[in-house]
Amino acid sequence: MNAGYPLDLNPLITPEIRERFDESALTVPPTAKNGELDRVFENVTTFKLIYNKDLFKASGLDPEKPPATWQEMSDYAKQITASGGGQKFGLGLPVKQTALWRYYVIYPSAVSGDIMGREGWNAVTGKYDFSPFAKYVEWWIDVNKDGSVFPGVGTYDNDMIRAQFAEGNIGMLSAATWDIGVFNDQFPAKNDWAVADFPTWDATNM
Repeated sequence: MNAGYPLDLNPLITPEIRERFDESALTVPPTAKNGELDRVFENVTTFKLIYNKDLFKASGLDPEKPPATWQEMSDYAKQITASGGGQKFGLGLPVKQTALWRYYVIYPSAVSGDIMGREGWNAVTGKYDFSPFAKYVEWWIDVNKDGSVFPGVGTYDNDMIRAQFAEGNIGMLSAATWDIGVFNDQFPAKNDWAVADFPTWDATNM
């Protein structure tokens, strides 16, 4: 960047091209130099909350009303775990894999409006700031301590925890765009599951 290698794409983007794409696809990123369009994003990954509707029913929860706040998610997880007979748990957490950070901390903090940069980068100050992530990490520590997380935290990667969800042993997980294929083909789900917006602190989705 400092050497001036990136090409400014602005002169190449015609009005006809702009009409074909959503405005966000051709927006100058905050890290760009002097308003230059130095990259075009080729895809978008969406993260959502997936939940086991069968476990919701069995636990006395409304399967059509997924949690809207972090407090509700904590309460639901406790209720699912309490009625699970030591076999079913409210949440899963793939601590063994770095996917944990993106799935369960970075994306949730973005939809709650706590970060607007990439993985802790603050484009305004030009520095990394990981402090907004603290309350999310603390939340996961707390729900693990109260027994709401599938046991064996630290030994499960994302594939292993998704397999447990597919078997019907976990009530809620964070999932990415490609997980629709996972639960249809790689680990065919043995339960009725659904997709919802990820909870926020005040039920307001960014």
